[in-house]
Amino acid sequence: MYEVWKNMEAVCEAGLTKSIGVSNANAMLFVDMYAGAKIKPVTNQIENNPYLAQTKLVNLTGKFGCTTTAYAPIGASGFTGGNLLEDEVLKKIAEKHGASPAQIALAWNMQRGVIVIPKSTTKERIKENFDALDIKLDDEDVEEINKLDANR
Repeated sequence: MYEVWKNMEAVCEAGLTKSIGVSNANAMLFVDMYAGAKIKPVTNQIENNPYLAQTKLVNLTGKFGCTTTAYAPIGASGFTGGNLLEDEVLKKIAEKHGASPAQIALAWNMQRGVIVIPKSTTKERIKENFDALDIKLDDEDVEEINKLDANR
């Protein structure tokens, strides 16, 4: 893997990309890689949503100036188990804000400083995802969503 990282650094040095990052790096791997990297990773892309918050990892990478990019930010069958969009807590908070559970999950992650990349194939869903930028969750909302994390 370190050889792959060196090759990625070479691509960056050649001006073919502005920055490079890692995907699915756990804390130990991230710290080890960061220490040996000439060009530091700018993001760690991980599965991240209210059921799998990975708060310790998000905080750790943040201390190194590295962002977290969330894939499956509104859940994905086969990954986190259960249907995040049918979660009663998210539905209640969504109703309070006149939003969808998906928008609440996206807003929660964005308020944590996490970059979200939700999958969508329809214009309506893409617009709905963008509209999550306008949702401001209060402390009580965030606390309730944080309790959904099965990855504590």
